[in-house]
Amino acid sequence: MLLFSVLLLFCSMTCDDERYVGELLIKNESNEPIYYYKEFSTTDVTLDDISKSRLDNQMLSVGEKQKWLLYEDSFANDSKIYVYFFKKSILDQYSWEEIKENNVYSKRYTYTLSELKAAKWSIIFTDNDIN
Repeated sequence: MLLFSVLLLFCSMTCDDERYVGELLIKNESNEPIYYYKEFSTTDVTLDDISKSRLDNQMLSVGEKQKWLLYEDSFANDSKIYVYFFKKSILDQYSWEEIKENNVYSKRYTYTLSELKAAKWSIIFTDNDIN
């Protein structure tokens, strides 16, 4: 009973602040693996802001998809979600410094909460999505 009370108290303290708004789907429909980087920010996210080590761990094989639950607080203070895509061949061909210096990436998306809702919570990367 004490455990149940503690869990109920914990949920009431955390659940109110995290209002679920939707589920983001990112899918790779291109002909090669892709790396993606997503970040919520109130300011523009550039390649200089991207953590290369985090990017290295965010790959989607051909046909693979990833989903995340999104909460209202992620979009607080007019935050947007920024999503960068890099085809594997780009990361194989150029150093990270060259990529940043020359602004090389496959595609970048920027969404407000309402824009992401209008896009039906989906970002599908295809071979046509090349910058």
